[in-house]
Amino acid sequence: MSINTSLSERLILVAQLYKKNKNRLAQQVRDEIKSIQKMKYFPAQVQQKDILVIAVIWHGISSAEDTKYAPIDLLNKIFGDQIRALQNLDRIVKLIKLGILDSQSKKIDKNSKQQKVKVTIEKETLFKADISLSSRFLKKLVYNRNLSIDENNPYTTNREFMNDWFAYVDAANDLSSARFHYYLDNEPEEELYNVTVKWQNLQAKLEKTKKCFPFNSITDEYNLDHKEQMIVMYLLKETIDGSDCDVNELLQLISQDRYELIKNETYLSDNANLILNGIVEKRDGFGFRSRTEVRLCSTMLRILLDENPLNKECEIKEILRGNPFFTIVHPKQNMNDLILEESIKQTLVKSLKLYQKNVSGILAQWGISGNNETKNPGTLLLLYGPPGTGKTFCAGAVSNYLNRSLITTDISKILSAWVGESEQNVRSIFLTYDRIVKRLQEPPILLLNEADQFLTKRGEAQRSVDRMYNQMQNLFLEAFENFQGILICTTNLRGNLDPAFSRRFHLKLQFPFPKINERIKLWHLHIPGSVPGVNEIDINHLASRYELSGGQISVVIKNSATEAAGRKGHEKILKQEDLEKFCLLELNSSFENTQKKYGFAI
Repeated sequence: MSINTSLSERLILVAQLYKKNKNRLAQQVRDEIKSIQKMKYFPAQVQQKDILVIAVIWHGISSAEDTKYAPIDLLNKIFGDQIRALQNLDRIVKLIKLGILDSQSKKIDKNSKQQKVKVTIEKETLFKADISLSSRFLKKLVYNRNLSIDENNPYTTNREFMNDWFAYVDAANDLSSARFHYYLDNEPEEELYNVTVKWQNLQAKLEKTKKCFPFNSITDEYNLDHKEQMIVMYLLKETIDGSDCDVNELLQLISQDRYELIKNETYLSDNANLILNGIVEKRDGFGFRSRTEVRLCSTMLRILLDENPLNKECEIKEILRGNPFFTIVHPKQNMNDLILEESIKQTLVKSLKLYQKNVSGILAQWGISGNNETKNPGTLLLLYGPPGTGKTFCAGAVSNYLNRSLITTDISKILSAWVGESEQNVRSIFLTYDRIVKRLQEPPILLLNEADQFLTKRGEAQRSVDRMYNQMQNLFLEAFENFQGILICTTNLRGNLDPAFSRRFHLKLQFPFPKINERIKLWHLHIPGSVPGVNEIDINHLASRYELSGGQISVVIKNSATEAAGRKGHEKILKQEDLEKFCLLELNSSFENTQKKYGFAI
């Protein structure tokens, strides 16, 4: 036979010659086996009769006769009688240990897990367990490779490395299914063997790899142990496959039994390493008997896949995807647009600068307050005053001043008719925001508009609804106490807030009704220069005659411009009388203003 003939063809020829010679090791058969041995396709301990066994099995597979064999039947077929079959049973054991044959009868040597995998074979199980060629050996046949060639070549790409990890966690998932779903009396040895082999092959390749892949960096940076690594890689694989994953599925993956599963719950608790560092996140389902889903955070997903991370806005959207409580706001105003008494504005700006300098951390080091290990010290602001004085506008200006996004919620999204669900919603709001803070270096500002609806005074719990509101206030108090990031609360009704919240706010700013100088600036701010007729408007007259808030001025201008835009021809311009008309209407119809003062201000 030609020297270029493949191992597959040589083995088939050996089986055919053996059959032709009526199952005898004739000289022709021996010569062909010797030629295979000279090519060093097999380790030295593989003898002539071992190659004969391999050849017969491969011939059966390639001719579609069978893919699995009962060991005794196979040996009877080869050697002709039962006594010789039993005498050659050790050959099957040897070929299984060498990884050429595969069988459910193999078990892992418990003392060899950290080195190269060793297996033990219970010979009595070979009487009832089928054997077949191992997938490793079949690969050798397909590619015509020498069995002595080292398979553990170094990784060259991140994808190769990831694929081996995915194969490992897939095998681990098969093992967990066997352990937890099938309730086997004994350890599932075949699945355990597959897991161990895949892990050791991965480690062997990694030892020869000089490159540092993203996952290695993350493992070192966050000091992830093996179970944490499994969780991350399994979530990555499930994300790529488009599948969801829940807490119980992951706990089974990293646990050997139900006792260990309970112990491993700490790996996915709210204080777990993976959660606190924003590597993975949990999301409680909404509704009755919903499960807690776990997913890899979007930034970590892109880092592991060696892609560019999301920008800040997209990452916030990704975190809030499917969350019904928050709305992302995109304010355009800045601090220059904020019309306030100069002293109030300077107090606000100074407070924000102190936040940027992490003065809270310095105070904590001095032992005055807080914890000097706090990564993102919290700042809680209360803005209160009459409606329309710029409290919400100020929150938008602060977000742009600090270059932060702004997210908000309202009481209607929190309250529920179901018992206990409103309280759960409050917890969910702050847990979600806390995850954002831990994920992002510059987390968004959380805005609670009309905070008096959230933070109402507690009273006697005579009704179930009273108990619910009291419990909500307690949850808010606790959340404020441990808050990290920036929280801005606005209210028109400061007196309706529970007094217990007073000390939780680091800064409480009153927004007074604007004086004439502020009103002049507000009129200039809200009337665009592009409006026809704007140059003929006497803004000083409007500001001095009508005591309006910034919000009211905005409404007046919008209503006046709407009326002007509806006129025809040269009349389609904004006029002084339009503005005066709607100023009077606003003052007369205002819910808050009890005065009807139209005269000139002195």
